[in-house]
Amino acid sequence: MYAVRMALRGGGTFSIPDGQRHLTDPMVKPDMPTKLQCPQCSRSIADDDSLCPNCGENVSSVVLLEALRKETIGEFEVLAELGTGGMASVFLAHEIALNRKVALKVISPALIQGRDTIERFKREAQTAASLSHPHIIPIYAVKEGQRLFFFVMKCVEGRTLGSIIREVGQLPIEMVQAIVSQVGGALGYAHRRGVVHRDIKPDNIMIDNEGWAVVTDFGIAKVSEATHLTATGAAIGTPAYMSPEQCSGEPVTGASDQYSLGVVAYEMLTGKPPFSNPTLMGMMWAHVNTPPSPITDARPDCPKDVAEAVLQLLAKKPKDRFPSVEHAVSAIGVPTLAHDDPVRTNLIHLAETGESSQLIAKIRTPSSPVPFSRSAPSDRKTVPPSRRMSPWAWGAFAVVVVVAGVATWLSAGRLSETTQATAVGAAPTPPTAPTPPAVVSVRIDALDGPLIVGSAASLSAQPLNRDGEVVTDAEVSWESSDVSVATVSPAGVIAGIAAGIAQITARSGSHSATVVIGVREPAPRAASSAAPPAVAAVDVIPPRRRLVVGETFGLFAAPVDASGEAVPGRTAQWASSDPSIATVSPRGIVTGVSEGTAVITATVDGRSAESTVLVNRVPVDRIVVSGLAGPLVVGETARLTVSLFDGDGHDLRGYPIAWASTDPRVVTVTPEGVLTGVSPGTAQVKISSEGRSVSQPVAVQAPVADPPIVSAAAVRARIETAIREYAAALAARDIERVKRIYPDLPPGRERAWRDIFELGDLTVTVENVEILEQSSERARTRFRQTIEGRRLERNTTSFEAELMPSADGWIIVSIR
Repeated sequence: MYAVRMALRGGGTFSIPDGQRHLTDPMVKPDMPTKLQCPQCSRSIADDDSLCPNCGENVSSVVLLEALRKETIGEFEVLAELGTGGMASVFLAHEIALNRKVALKVISPALIQGRDTIERFKREAQTAASLSHPHIIPIYAVKEGQRLFFFVMKCVEGRTLGSIIREVGQLPIEMVQAIVSQVGGALGYAHRRGVVHRDIKPDNIMIDNEGWAVVTDFGIAKVSEATHLTATGAAIGTPAYMSPEQCSGEPVTGASDQYSLGVVAYEMLTGKPPFSNPTLMGMMWAHVNTPPSPITDARPDCPKDVAEAVLQLLAKKPKDRFPSVEHAVSAIGVPTLAHDDPVRTNLIHLAETGESSQLIAKIRTPSSPVPFSRSAPSDRKTVPPSRRMSPWAWGAFAVVVVVAGVATWLSAGRLSETTQATAVGAAPTPPTAPTPPAVVSVRIDALDGPLIVGSAASLSAQPLNRDGEVVTDAEVSWESSDVSVATVSPAGVIAGIAAGIAQITARSGSHSATVVIGVREPAPRAASSAAPPAVAAVDVIPPRRRLVVGETFGLFAAPVDASGEAVPGRTAQWASSDPSIATVSPRGIVTGVSEGTAVITATVDGRSAESTVLVNRVPVDRIVVSGLAGPLVVGETARLTVSLFDGDGHDLRGYPIAWASTDPRVVTVTPEGVLTGVSPGTAQVKISSEGRSVSQPVAVQAPVADPPIVSAAAVRARIETAIREYAAALAARDIERVKRIYPDLPPGRERAWRDIFELGDLTVTVENVEILEQSSERARTRFRQTIEGRRLERNTTSFEAELMPSADGWIIVSIR
């Protein structure tokens, strides 16, 4: 039997039956029908079976492989499955048009719950695809078929860090530093661009066959979180690596990625994660409440500064971690690895010994069956040479490098009718009415050399269908990865702003292509006695732009003489009509400050031109209120603190906030958020901003009469009674009873307890109650709490609690 053996996660293998061999197999006849077979019993299965009807074997991988082949006929040859998980399956494929290996990451059909989810995946994939960093696996394209949704990604020959740790255990200190440095560099780059990974773990970090660490799966976890997907491995993160704020449902920022990176570093050093628990709730409890064991207990040779830096990454509160992931990398150590360094040599060896790496190496990428030909001469429209660059500008600063799989000197020829008719598993079908051609790729005609600061050039992008023909009615959008280096207009006109490198991307639907351009400073010119040309007019590109508060983009000023030729060597002076709405730097970089319209003016030698900038506010998505420690007393005041967040969890500052009390007879509130208790009762304080609002309940109590003198022993007894009553309320699984003794129970902890209560009967005991501080108005105590149940593993944790007296005894103010 002809078959390709494939490695599966967990060590198993399966074979591709004869009917599933790819197009380049000479033994497959074009008219052979596709027959799916169970890998266990070889009986026929249908293309919608998940279990074999004969033996009950899980055949979903076989069915998914065949569905992917059918949906990618003529564009990809799907060669083998590299791995599978709860969120997606990854396949090795040959991209026919560009004759290269790629990885196809197919999102599990269970996660695609309607159009909204697909659009979220597309948006997040586009964000991830905009990230260009040596340690981030690039996404080439996002594709949607009739039944499947998948990403086209760079094929990395190597293996996951998770498989290395499972095989090797503890890693050398220098190797841990190298991996943390590279992964941290990728995360820092993403965080500066507003992208948070949300699911950093060893299985999302690849070690390639050059000994480098690269991060995958940017953006996917965010969709899962936003759409409340709860499939195994695809919730809001992976439990063993989730930050405390993820466990508590709090806003997720770059500090969450820091925590997850700390868990990965801890596991690389000690051979296991800092916390292990067979239940989801037990694991989340540990992340929020349990400190990790010292690293030196399992790794005595770990330097003290490295161990301390990793434990700071694992701080429970985001504010206690590093200011940025770059600070963390610096604290852990950044080794410099030459190609022959023993650490890098060992990483290369580990990468090359993985099953996926060996499988990729064994399966040779076949020569493309598509005939290639030289591109026809470009018909792109260019800016006049004097405006684009002068003859003296040619130099060796940089060459244009075409990325995202676009070879600019090649264009795909047509697939022959025979090839189209005999694609993998395709049976002859009757002719159908012609349909509009779909865009399957984008081609960019590259520049002939680097741009010069102050010059401009025009790029041309062609959306192509499956036959390699240009789809004339398809829309193309443009974007620059760094507007401080080069900007690009909606028509594809790029302008050099400052010396550096930028990626220019053209998109058509879900397909894109990218070129990397170099921008250099103009070379010094020889002195000339001729008078310089006079500036007759100035063009500003673009003449109009819309952005949101905090966003930046670059403007380009092009002075021309009376004949319309570019005037080199001139510097524009920039000014904003209203810097409170939009500011502009001396290089023409515009930043949105507040909502409104501003006019940006460029002036060169007395000639001016304008660009109108419309600045919109970022919508408020969430309002978080804090600062109320407990009930107010009549006549007492307290200040509420409000934090505003956008849809990506970014903190929004400077937005107006409106305050209102539903019952001013009970409590009043000032425009600054200061509450005053007026009379006993309960009222709601409503906080609103930009169309969003939340309500904060406020209880007001009557003044408490001077209490009688109570002995210290009696106070101690009442404090211990309050702690034990709290434990009894937990054991009774009565959240309202818990909140009577702990009125300010945090929402995240309340949700966690409600989930634990769902597990059934609990036993909660308290021992070793120790009074640390005690007065008539405040007390601080330490105690050990043990919780266990039929479905919950026994867990003993030490806590500190602050308490205060109330009318009915002592209540808990906080527990940590």
